[in-house]
Amino acid sequence: MKKSYIYTILTFSSISLCPLSLIAQDQGQSGGGESAAESSVTTSSSKKSAAAPETIESNPVVTVVKSGLPMQVAITIPVADMVKVAEAGGSLTNLQTTAVKVAQLKEQGKDPVAIIKSAVKAIDKGIKFTSTAGQGFLDVAVSLVDGKIKENELADVKSNLDSGVDLTVQELLVLATSKPKSPKVQVLLQSTKS
Repeated sequence: MKKSYIYTILTFSSISLCPLSLIAQDQGQSGGGESAAESSVTTSSSKKSAAAPETIESNPVVTVVKSGLPMQVAITIPVADMVKVAEAGGSLTNLQTTAVKVAQLKEQGKDPVAIIKSAVKAIDKGIKFTSTAGQGFLDVAVSLVDGKIKENELADVKSNLDSGVDLTVQELLVLATSKPKSPKVQVLLQSTKS
């Protein structure tokens, strides 16, 4: 008998307390406000982030993939190298420009990993995203990969770029000093001496 009395009391009290908790929830919501849980869920999914449009992803490989470099290629590039390229570029736009160019170079048969590694070498020598001559670390990286310049020439390449000497002219001068001079190279050398 005592057990049935306890069950009856528990059942009655749980039935009578349920409406009270519902009323309390309704009162907390009156006035059109949202609960903290509701606002956190709706805010995170429906409102735009307050982040600046020029921010770089915490993992620049994500930005590179979004910019067109295939995922299979992007995952082969060391993240530290991509971070260095992202930091040297200085902005999201420059990183996207670099990624698009690397994707185009891949379509031309160039190895994107070798391009990025060469870009890091150029960055380490102080070559910026762009220079006075217009070219930057990515152009120098392509020249390194193509064998038009050598890694030990990067300090001179940087100095020349900073002075406004076009990278193509530098490549021709390197060819002129390492191979027999063609008539075009001889004319070019004459014009640079004047």
